Amino acid sequence: MNLSAKSKFTTIMVLTASISMLLIGAIAWFEGQKSLEQAEFTRLTSTRVAKARLLENYFKTVNNQLIALSEDRTMISAMVKLSRGFHLLESAIIPEAYDKTLKTFYQNDFIPKLTKNLPGDKPEYSLFKP
Repeated sequence: MNLSAKSKFTTIMVLTASISMLLIGAIAWFEGQKSLEQAEFTRLTSTRVAKARLLENYFKTVNNQLIALSEDRTMISAMVKLSRGFHLLESAIIPEAYDKTLKTFYQNDFIPKLTKNLPGDKPEYSLFKP
């Protein structure tokens, strides 16, 4: 297989161009992939920072609201009255009709909704009875 110098030169040029194109394509592929990964990493990092700031602001807002409510005279008065009423409940005689209504509420409404969010056994009414 004797090729002329012109054919050999053309073949060498085609091979050189093909190899160069393959190398440039591979380099572009890997660099593009690395660039996309870096862009996605940057996007995820900024999303994480934004969500962290949102959570921090939420907790600061809740904390400020709790401080404001704890200093409110109406809230303080209500807590004092609730505490007194709770202690009076220990010695109070509850009419049976009230007790039945309360038991019905706990068994039919409160405990079934509570059980959906609690693992394990269904709580008994006696745990909640005053």
